[in-house]
Amino acid sequence: MRQKLKIYALLLAALTLTSGCATTAGVQEERQIATLTAIDITDNTLNINADKPFKYTIYKPSDPYKAIVELPDVRLGIATGKIKSEKAGITEIVPSQIGEPPLTKLEILFSSPADIVPAYKGTLLTLNIINLEEELKADTTEKSSETPKAEGTNIAAEKEGPALPKADAPKELPPATSIVKVNIEKEQDVLKLIIKGNGYLNPNVFELADNRTVLDIPNVTLEAPLPKAQSPLKGIRSGKYKDKIRIVLDMKEKISFTVSSIGDSVIVSFQLPENEKLAAKTSEGETKVAEGAKPEKPSPSALGGANGEGKYKGQKISLDFQDAEIGPIFRLLADISGYNFVIDPAVKGKITLKLMNVPWEQALDIILQTFSLGKSIEGNIVWIAPITTFTKISEDKIKAKAVEEISEDITQEIVRINYADAGEISGAIDKGKLVTKDRGSITMDTRMNTLIIKDTQKNINKIKELVKIMDVAKPQVMIEAKLVTVSSDYSESMGIRWGGTLGTATPKAFGTEIDITGGTFSVNTPVVSGGSSTTNPGGVLGLSLGSASTVQVNLSLSALEKINKAQTLSNPKI
Repeated sequence: MRQKLKIYALLLAALTLTSGCATTAGVQEERQIATLTAIDITDNTLNINADKPFKYTIYKPSDPYKAIVELPDVRLGIATGKIKSEKAGITEIVPSQIGEPPLTKLEILFSSPADIVPAYKGTLLTLNIINLEEELKADTTEKSSETPKAEGTNIAAEKEGPALPKADAPKELPPATSIVKVNIEKEQDVLKLIIKGNGYLNPNVFELADNRTVLDIPNVTLEAPLPKAQSPLKGIRSGKYKDKIRIVLDMKEKISFTVSSIGDSVIVSFQLPENEKLAAKTSEGETKVAEGAKPEKPSPSALGGANGEGKYKGQKISLDFQDAEIGPIFRLLADISGYNFVIDPAVKGKITLKLMNVPWEQALDIILQTFSLGKSIEGNIVWIAPITTFTKISEDKIKAKAVEEISEDITQEIVRINYADAGEISGAIDKGKLVTKDRGSITMDTRMNTLIIKDTQKNINKIKELVKIMDVAKPQVMIEAKLVTVSSDYSESMGIRWGGTLGTATPKAFGTEIDITGGTFSVNTPVVSGGSSTTNPGGVLGLSLGSASTVQVNLSLSALEKINKAQTLSNPKI
C-alpha cells in the first residue's frame, strides 16, 4: 500500500513539473525579445537587421530633415553612439535603447528634406529615402487641373514610385483591386475626401512642396470619376502607374489633415481655414432657415467634447503606424509633449494610421476616440483610461457624497429675521434646494418672524449666509423743511465782498463743499456795521462753492437768530 502511495506521489510531482514548464514556455512565447544585429547604410537606403522578426513604427516631426524609427521589444545589440554617414541621403544615425522591456530608437538625420518608404521582410527592414526636392522636380511634368473631367482624363505623368509596405488588412476584407467611388463631403469645419474600394485599401501618403499631398494606392485600378475640387482643395488629379494609382491633391494653402483607413474606405480629412468655417456655417444657417427646418446643434470638437476652435497648439508631428500597439504610441506622445502619461491596464488595442503635420494633441484625441478612451489632466500628468472608468469614478464620487450627507449628524438652529419676511426667505431656500432631501426641514414662525432649521451643520451654514444677504432694512429717505421769518431791515445791512486769488484748479467734483477765505478782494462793500466778530456778532461770511449741507444751513440760521434777524416757525420732517 505504501509503495502505491509513493508511486502516486511521484507521478503527481512529475505532472506538476511538466505543467509548470509548459506554462513558462507559453509565457516566453508571448513576448519574444529580438536583438539588433546590423545597421547598413547605402545611397538613399538604410537596412536594419535583427535576429528575430520584429515590429516597427516610424514618425516624422515637423523638421523635414529628421525621422525617428522605434523598434519595440528589440535590444540594441550593436555599439551605441552616433553613426556618421557619407552616403547619399543620410548624414547621421543616433541609436539608443530605453526601458524594460526594451525599446530601440533610431534617430535619422537627412542631408536634404526627405521622406521614408519602408519595406519589411523576414527580419530585415529596408528604409528607402525619398528626396522631396528631386521628387518635386520629377513631378513637374504632371498635368494639373482644378476641375477634372468625369472620365478621369486628367492623368498625372507616369513615374515609377517606391515600393510600398503592406499593412495587415482586416481578415473579413480581401485587398482591393479597384477604386469604385471617390466623393467629397463637407461638414462644419472639415472637408472629407472619401476613396472607396472593392476591398481593403492600403495607401502610402506623403507631402510635396507647393502644398501638394500624394496618395499612392498599390495594385488597384481607378474605376470611378474624380469629383470637382472644393475649397481648400484647388484640384484633384490622378495618374496610372505600373503597380499603383496615384492621386494628387493640390491645396490652396498648407493646412492640417489626417488620413484614416476604415473598412474598404480611405478618408482624408482637411481642417478648413477660419474664413472657410465661417462661410460654411453662414451658408448652412441660411439654407436651414429657407427650408424652415430647426437648426441643428454643432457636433462636438474632435478632442474630448469641451473643445473649441484653435484648441490644438502643440508641436506638429507626422506619424506612420502599421498595426501598432497603442501603448508605445502613448509613450511616444509623452516624449514629444513633455507630459507624464499614466496608462490604465485596460487600455489595449492596435491601430493603423498615418497623420501628416498635425498637432500632437489632435493625434492623441484621434486615438482616444477610436478606442472609446478618455483622459484626465492634473498638472503635468495625463491619465488615460476607458470612458467607462471615468464614468464609474464620477458615480462613485456622487455615491460617496450621498453617504457622507447621510452619515453627518442633524442639528437644529433658530434664525431670527429682523427686516425681511420669513416666508419670502423660506421660499428662496426651497427654490435653491439648500435643505438636505428627506433629512432636513425648515419650520416658519410667522408670529416671531423666525425660522427653525433642522439639517446638517454644513447646510445650516449655507442657509445662514443666504439669510444674511436677504435680511437687510429697506432704504429710506427723510425730507426735512424749515419755515423761517427774517426781519425786513436785514437786507439793509447786507453787503458784498467779492474777489479771490489765482491758483491751481480744484480736483473736487461738483457737490463737494469748498471754502474760499483770506486773500485780497477786488470788490469790498461789507455790511454797514462791519468790524471784528466781537463788535459785529453777525460776522463776515466767506464764499462757498458746492451744495449746502444741513449743518451749514443750521449754523447760518443760528447766527441770524442770535442777532435777532430771523426766527424759526416750524421744522416738519417726513
